[in-house]
Parts: sequence; structure tokens; C-alpha cells
Amino acid sequence: MIKRIIVILVLFALFLSIASAINTPALTTNGKYIKDPSGNTVILRGVSFCSVWNMGEREGPRYTYYSTQFPVGDQINRIKAMIELATDATKGWYSRVLRLPVYPTQQDVDPGWNNCNSTQLATYKTLIQTAVDYCVTKGVYCIIDWHYIANYGDKLAATQAFWDYIAPTYKNYTNVIFEIYNEPIYDNDTNKSTSWTTWKTTIAQPIVDRIRNTHGATNLILVGSPNWSQVVAPIASSPISGSNIVYVAHLYAYHWDVDSTFSSYIGTTKDSYPVFFTEWGFQQGGAMPCDGANEDGYATAMKNYFSTNGNSWTGWCFDPYWQPIMYSNWDYVSLMGTSLPSTGGYQGQYIKDFLTEQKDNNLPGGGGGSTPNPTNPPTDTPAPTNPPADTPGPTAEPTATPAPTATPGPT
Repeated sequence: MIKRIIVILVLFALFLSIASAINTPALTTNGKYIKDPSGNTVILRGVSFCSVWNMGEREGPRYTYYSTQFPVGDQINRIKAMIELATDATKGWYSRVLRLPVYPTQQDVDPGWNNCNSTQLATYKTLIQTAVDYCVTKGVYCIIDWHYIANYGDKLAATQAFWDYIAPTYKNYTNVIFEIYNEPIYDNDTNKSTSWTTWKTTIAQPIVDRIRNTHGATNLILVGSPNWSQVVAPIASSPISGSNIVYVAHLYAYHWDVDSTFSSYIGTTKDSYPVFFTEWGFQQGGAMPCDGANEDGYATAMKNYFSTNGNSWTGWCFDPYWQPIMYSNWDYVSLMGTSLPSTGGYQGQYIKDFLTEQKDNNLPGGGGGSTPNPTNPPTDTPAPTNPPADTPGPTAEPTATPAPTATPGPT
């Protein structure tokens, strides 16, 4: 009897592994599209957590819903509960991709990868593995994000060391995507260069080459740009060399209020290469760049832009403390207030509703998160509600995504 139970458990584990591989097939790029092995166009939509370490520290009433499945008491169970919440269709969450930030330096309770002692580093590796493995069981993609918000001129060695661990460890995981550097700011505080070429030659291309040539990883690689991942337009004429490259854009409510257009940031890059918005969001009364006088217009414009151009995205931030927050407390089920901030709510309801609207488009057409090639493919022209005229490029100095504080504060 015991042997029979063991065999059944082994077969069940094998079934889960096969099912998850089917739901998250290895992705590639083809022109401006992300594709699955069957040639289906893939649009990934979901949320970003605040950090892998912080996920493991989050206590709260969520255990009212998951206390049997995930007994209270350790970081492992908390991470699983957070992932469960973000993907729990019974509660209206249809995330098909989850972003897992790893901070290089200390933020909040996160000690920072570069600052960890040997025990903490071992714990961090276990937490990342837990998150990735649980995403596999849920049949969703995940982004391992090297979450520097910093000048990049002296960050090559640290960035290389991180990917020297991550790339060989996860190169055979079909559900894992690599985001090599969250938000490069300038090359240094003297030059304050926002040159795409400088960033490309200093960090981006060397790291991509190392992941590909040294470690043999073919996973999708997400590449940001200077000025907090807002200098996307120059990529069109000088892309990264290599295959399966996706470009990152971060735009918050402040940027919409300042420029009222996306064209100066993205340019024609979207016409030739996939652009993945790994951060976007809004919060009435939040810190810049989350806040702005035109958040309702921003949310509508972002939604229209994504829908028109077929962009993948993860909303920042699936948390009640890190701004722009998705909910005001740990009651994920009632998200407090209504959809838009002008009526007193948080962005969580808006993003949740957006995910729900797209849920059928996220179902298998060749894998979880993929959609069949559309009859009418996304057009190349963005479509804000009232398209304003083009304005000059990104503002000179937007702030980085603010760090959390003990009380709800800017992230």
C-alpha cells in the first residue's frame, strides 16, 4: 500500500511538471512579438511584487484564506501565499506573469543580495527557488529582476556576479525570464549621461553576451535603459545584438502629466521590437512619480496603449505599503474603494479588472499566457483616449521608484 502511494505521488509530481511545462513553454521573439513554440503571439500580463525577500516577510489576514495550505510561520509559506493570491482566479486575480525583484542593496527588511552574509545569501537563494518553483506549479511565467535603481558606471562586476549565479541555475526553466537591471539612472553623477549607447556598451551588451555565450541560457532577456528605463526610443536604430531580447519601459502617472504622450519615450522601437512595461501604476496622494493630477487619463491611456500595441506588462506594486500600492490593507479580496483614484480607490481594483477583462486572451493557444495569432494583429499606432501632440523626450530627472517606509509611503 505504501509503495502504491509513493508511485502515485511520483506520477502526480511528474504530471505537474509536464503540465507546467506545457503551460509555460519556452518563449522567443519574432520582430515586435513574443512567441511560443507553436507560433502563437504571447502577451504576458500580471503584477510585480516588492521584493522576493519582502514577500517572505509579509504577515496578514491572507492566512484566513490559506492557513490550511500554508501554515503561518516561515518565509517559504508566505512566499507561496503571496503567489497564490496574485494568481487565484477564484478571487478574481488572473496574473500570468509575476515579477520577482531581487534588491542588490538593502531596502526595507530586504538585506540586499550584495550585502548578505553567507547565511542570508543561502536563504535568499532558497527564497528565489521557492518562488520560481511555485510559479511552475501555478503554470505562470516569472521574471527574475536584478532590481538596481542606481547609476550603472560601476555596477558591471556586481551585475555580472548575480547573473553568473542566476543564468546557469535557471536556464532550463521555461517559465523564467531575466530582467538584467531594473532602472539604470545615469552613468555617473558627474556626466549624468542618459545615452543609450553608453549604457548599451557598458552594461547591457556585456551582460547579455555573458548570459548567452558563457552560460548558454536562451531565456527571454529584458533590457531596460537609462533615465529609469525611459530612454526606449533610441533602441530602434541601435538594438542589442542577440536573440530573444525584449526591451523594458517604466512610465508612471507623473510622466503622463508632464508629457501627456508616450511617443517621446518609446518612439518607433515598438514597431520593430517587443516592449514590456515591467512597471506602471498610479496612486492618488502618492509620492512622485506615482501621483499626478491626471491619473484617470493616465490609466485609460495606458490601458488603450497596451491593448492597441499588444504590450506585455506587470503592474507595480502588489503590496499594501510600497507605492503605488494596489490595496490599503491585507484584505486582498475587497480592494478598498473603487477602480480609479479620483473616486477614492487604489490601483489594485483597476489592474484586477484589467486582468479579468483579458483573462480569456491569456488562456492556452499554445501555453499559459499565450494567445492565438490575432485575426487583426495589434496596430503600430498608440491610441490614448485623446492623443495629444508629441512633446520633447523624457523629463530630465524623474525620481526612481521610491523605497518603502515603515508606514505606507513611497516605493
